[in-house]
Amino acid sequence: MRLLQLILLPIAMLIWHSSAWALTVPLNFASGIDAQTVLRGESQSVDIPFELLKNEAIENLELTLAVYNNNPILSSQLWLFQAGLPLAQVELEQVDRYQYINMVVPKSVFSEPNAVLTVQIKHTVPSGAEWLDSSQLVTTISNTDSFYRLTSEQSTMPLGNTLANFEKMLRNGYFHRHTVHLQSVGDNTAPTSLSHAAMLVQGLTLRAGFELSSLHYNSALTEHVASMKQNDENKTKAQLSTLTLWFGTKAALIENNRLSQAAAAAITGPYIGLHPDSEFESYQLVISGNNETQLAQAIHFFSSHHSSLPNQTYTTSMPMKTIATRYVEPTISYPMAYFTSQQNLTGVPLNFQVHIPANTVMDSSAIAKMNLLLTHPKVQPGDGNLVIRVGGEYASSVRLRSSIWREQQHYRLNISMAHFRPGLNDITIEVFGPAQNDESLNAFPVLMAEQSNLVLAPWLNYVPTEGHNVTAHDFLALSDQFGANAQIIVDSSAADQQQLLWHILANVALQTEQPLTQLLISDNRQIERPFSLDLTAHKTPLFPTHDESVKSQTHLIAIRQALFDIISTTNGAQSSSPLSYSSHSPLEHHSRDAIASVYQDNDNDWYGIRVQSYDLQRWQHFFNAAEKNTPNGMLTEDIFAAGFDQIFTALFWGYPALLTVMVCLIAWLLSWIIARAVENKR
Repeated sequence: MRLLQLILLPIAMLIWHSSAWALTVPLNFASGIDAQTVLRGESQSVDIPFELLKNEAIENLELTLAVYNNNPILSSQLWLFQAGLPLAQVELEQVDRYQYINMVVPKSVFSEPNAVLTVQIKHTVPSGAEWLDSSQLVTTISNTDSFYRLTSEQSTMPLGNTLANFEKMLRNGYFHRHTVHLQSVGDNTAPTSLSHAAMLVQGLTLRAGFELSSLHYNSALTEHVASMKQNDENKTKAQLSTLTLWFGTKAALIENNRLSQAAAAAITGPYIGLHPDSEFESYQLVISGNNETQLAQAIHFFSSHHSSLPNQTYTTSMPMKTIATRYVEPTISYPMAYFTSQQNLTGVPLNFQVHIPANTVMDSSAIAKMNLLLTHPKVQPGDGNLVIRVGGEYASSVRLRSSIWREQQHYRLNISMAHFRPGLNDITIEVFGPAQNDESLNAFPVLMAEQSNLVLAPWLNYVPTEGHNVTAHDFLALSDQFGANAQIIVDSSAADQQQLLWHILANVALQTEQPLTQLLISDNRQIERPFSLDLTAHKTPLFPTHDESVKSQTHLIAIRQALFDIISTTNGAQSSSPLSYSSHSPLEHHSRDAIASVYQDNDNDWYGIRVQSYDLQRWQHFFNAAEKNTPNGMLTEDIFAAGFDQIFTALFWGYPALLTVMVCLIAWLLSWIIARAVENKR
């Protein structure tokens, strides 16, 4: 199970006192994504880490959990631990409603800046009870109804004065309600400036773990601050607070009086520096360099959330960490160590992510193979279960077994590829041992060997064509190869296009958990990359002219279109998974109310998406909706470059009976050849 990032997020309510400040935060904001946390099995726990600033003095913490627990004939307890030591135990009722558990955490827990609380649910079977399948035991914590209340000994919210504290405050949600300004110093109209701002937006989003709600690019900052100060009597400090990111070369910062000579002397290379303003709890983050190359290097470093900011006021040392890729290819065996370093499944599920490229189509009957080599105590046949979930939904399971000959047990599980979708797929492996009838808190011990692996079934890539009904998954094409094949066309002077640009980039970054470091952002209509996103609503895209030698042949386009129609139609009839598509009327593809549409170059596989609305609320609903559709498209030219095997694969997906016919024909041909050979020997 994913670790809940219970972090100090002053969203819901900020109450000021004369001697202390306090805040109340719902856990759904703290966790960032999930509306609820599901704990399955006999004994399972979730960690709640608190990241406090060095100068933050906590007086007490009141934690309230909304728990749904309705497991018949069972005794259930909720335990709260810190560093392995029990802090509280609460007996849960077996009722068909939520129970509210209130606990006060002692001050001593926060002696360390990174304290971790562990919530554990323990189920026990009363003596003499019948056998029970422990995988059916479920306890749910509602993050929307649970909350914590934190009280500090300080009279004001603490201000961090180092980059590490700034990053911790960003991750903890201190800037969720701040107005964020992206201020370019120098040539504000150049496309490069907008590209830099786009990288900074992705860096802020990835380091915070959520989309910041109020972003302004090259706004009238002086008037904005003055306006805030004039109306500060009617606003809280949280509403008045601002975060400003200044970016430009060292010379530009000095020329525009954005940095003092003393501060500018520290810019000896790629530079990131923090300049807090305690008057209105405002922060200025300066990103610079001696030249454009060093400036781009500093922005690239900030956009990568895998590289932590140092515990100092500024830095010119920016070693980039290697990003652990989650990209996979079909039919290749990947060891589990490729996805995760976790090997201990005792009381905690194993979680990892697999990235499926955008614009892929799969056979709904295709099967992924997972081989797990596990070490666990001996169990009676059927006493335990191993369950695989993809995206939180059940995908496969097998009963635990034991052998007198081997300490390790090999489990081979089949997972339908219909459970996978484009983008990151969360895969969970849960092991449930036999239910115990004692009061022990020891979970069923399970260890996974390094030889465990995963093999995905093959898929085919396609290119959307005009008339394709655009869904949120189509925008993941921006992330392929870190944006190297993508381009965004935007008018840098249009505020509505800027806001939509930040919204799209933030959503793609959160879905892929990586910055688009190679993405091209331009302000002209000339298309330079295979995939383009046009935010200007141009009617006619300007595709580059190609030599006749690189243009697709008309008959090949027809074949690729026909193969794709066969595959998409067949899959749509067999499954309702995200990669299998339900039918839509052709009129829906051309609806005037469509939020976006597809344009395509008939001479090759280049295509793009043109936006048709700038309503951010509508776009928010668009990205949150799990819409399914029958795609219009054609298979890419790669299937011909790779040989006839992928062409046959496409045909077999569309017509499964064709494989039987092919086998019969081959058998008849072999028998005919053997018969003729025997006759010739006579």
